[in-house]
Amino acid sequence: MNDERSKPPLAGRAMKAFAEFAIIVVGVLTALSLESGREYLGEREREREYIAQIESDSRDNLILLDTASALEQRHLDVAQKVMEAFRELSPSTSIRCVPGSGA
Repeated sequence: MNDERSKPPLAGRAMKAFAEFAIIVVGVLTALSLESGREYLGEREREREYIAQIESDSRDNLILLDTASALEQRHLDVAQKVMEAFRELSPSTSIRCVPGSGA
């Protein structure tokens, strides 16, 4: 009978167990929330790095395209000059009239 009086009532023990359980659940949920937030911030940082790399690559590609375009324009200019030079040839200087060509 002495043991029964020293034990807290069943309702009190249940409330204490529930409170401990609630504290554990809140702690776990808080830890999960903090981890999720940390991952989110890490993902945003990686996004910023990716965007910066894409911008840098795009600038480099534009420089390469401008260079290639300028080179292509020079090739077209040379080809145009060659075409004009062929048009300006008189029939007496054409390949068909060169002596020994068989024409």
